[in-house]
Parts: sequence; structure tokens; C-alpha cells
Amino acid sequence: MGRSVHLVFYLGDETMKTISRETLRAALRAKFGSGNYRITRNDEVHVYGLMPNARNVGWWLMGDILSAELWLGLHAEVPA
Repeated sequence: MGRSVHLVFYLGDETMKTISRETLRAALRAKFGSGNYRITRNDEVHVYGLMPNARNVGWWLMGDILSAELWLGLHAEVPA
């Protein structure tokens, strides 16, 4: 039924390290405010706010956990 897919990204000789959920939640709270983000069972991150490249305010899909970490600049080894 539900298969989860895990992606591993390689940067030269190193594998990208996973950021803890608490760190991700703290970064989302700091950027968008408390209650303005959701992390689903499928590890998708949804944000309530001004949608990128639009003038609408509402819920939008930021991406999966790794995409959100990259979007928020939580990986020092990858430029945001």
C-alpha cells in the first residue's frame, strides 16, 4: 500500500546529514510563525502565508522534509 522512498544526496565524499525535527520545527516557527506550518505523515511540509511568485495568501506545499531544510538554509554544505 504505502511505500516510503528515501533519497540520499551525495556531496563529494560526504552524505548530507539529516536535521532533527525539532530544529526544522524551530526554523519554520521563526520564519512563518507558530501554527503556520504543518508536517504531514508523508513528510510533506505545508506553510500558510504569502505564496511564492504570487500575491495570494494561503496554504502552499513547500516540499518534503529535505526540500524544506534546503529552503530554510539549514544545510551549511549546500548554498541556499
